[in-house]
Amino acid sequence: YIIYGYAFVDSAAQLTIDPGARIYLHEGAGLWVFKNGSLKVNGTKDNRVIFQGDRLETFYMDVPGQWGRIWINESNTDSQISWAVIKNGFTGIQAETIDNAGSGKLTMENTEISNMTAYGILAKKYTINAGNLLVYGAGIQSLYLAAGGTYDFRHCTFSNYWDKSVRSTPAIRLSNYYSNVDAAGKVTQTKGNLTKAYFGNCLVA
Repeated sequence: YIIYGYAFVDSAAQLTIDPGARIYLHEGAGLWVFKNGSLKVNGTKDNRVIFQGDRLETFYMDVPGQWGRIWINESNTDSQISWAVIKNGFTGIQAETIDNAGSGKLTMENTEISNMTAYGILAKKYTINAGNLLVYGAGIQSLYLAAGGTYDFRHCTFSNYWDKSVRSTPAIRLSNYYSNVDAAGKVTQTKGNLTKAYFGNCLVA
């Protein structure tokens, strides 16, 4: 499947992606799950689901920033990503609430996120339960948990050997706020309580 622009999962709808699917995203493209929608990525060990740019020449094999992000908003229905490879975009997973803090939940397992211009995973006021993740190569952070939330990571690796430019930020960042700068340069902050951030048997490098 090739995506130009943003593909939207509408409110109260669910997108299910079958094992072995290949999702190619054009420059600036992305997948956006609206409030009260959900995403189910059902890859398997032998048939992973791939998200990457649509330039398949060898030169683009490890070029970051070729597409946008997978953007998931809050919902009463959990989203799930299993056995996926997400690579060469701007942000791998952006999961955030809009109105109801803590109402969004994402479960991830056996997934690799790599070579992102900004973040591997960016979460704001979200709930994430994850196991067996490999997140590496991000221009800012492999994992940024902002404005609070509830997080449980087990048997995960967050490695940030970024070689595309000079990077001075840590591989993981946790905070109870998130700063946003609008087009006019005005800075606003979103705040929330970080109720849990558990890292069990994880490697951070």
